Amino acid sequence: MSNGKLGVLQARKGGVGKSWLCLQLAVGMVELYNKKVLILTSDNQNNILTYAGVNTELKQGIEHWIEYGKGDYIELRNNLYYIPLNSPILPKGSEHKFKTFIESLRKKFDYIFVDGTPLIDINTEFSNVADFIIIPTFLDGVTSMSINDMMKKFGTSKVKAIIPNRSAARSSIEAKYYDSLKNVLKKTNILLTCPLKQSAIIGKLIDQGKTIYDSKSKKVDFIKREIEKVLEVIL
Repeated sequence: MSNGKLGVLQARKGGVGKSWLCLQLAVGMVELYNKKVLILTSDNQNNILTYAGVNTELKQGIEHWIEYGKGDYIELRNNLYYIPLNSPILPKGSEHKFKTFIESLRKKFDYIFVDGTPLIDINTEFSNVADFIIIPTFLDGVTSMSINDMMKKFGTSKVKAIIPNRSAARSSIEAKYYDSLKNVLKKTNILLTCPLKQSAIIGKLIDQGKTIYDSKSKKVDFIKREIEKVLEVIL
């Protein structure tokens, strides 16, 4: 297996649905392209497990892998695995071990998705080694400004897609910010998906521990199409 690609889902504001989107992208990569995929998280809330309908615990998380060069996974479904972060503080002098850890995982997996949290140091390490960055966002002034900051920080070649999420139906304010984003991005190769609306069916899937790829409802077809646009960009 050639070295797998690593991508970070990065958001500057909580509640945007970053962890949920991370899982949908990972499952889509498995289901549609038959890839072997790993999800890492630097978010100690570990919402990935809830969204995937998995009730288990892994005491030896990312920090154990970095320190000892080995560890366990949680298997979310066939060809999809997960390692959480249990401690936000890496051992001193672990920078070299971190790079070794990432390279060892690249050899085992086709794609690695990182559910990132910008408030802790390890997320900087993930972003530095990432092949691509995906930005989930709200359509408002604060997060629009933060997108500009992230594009300057990571570069428009590393940022591959921006996903407006939890959008309100027929909001003129959100439409204004969406048009503004389109204008900013038209000189780049960054994909801007259509806004993903707030939906009762998504809440139901979350309660059931299911993803959009577990649903046959036509109500999630639009979300699938937008998720698949992102997958095509990062393949």
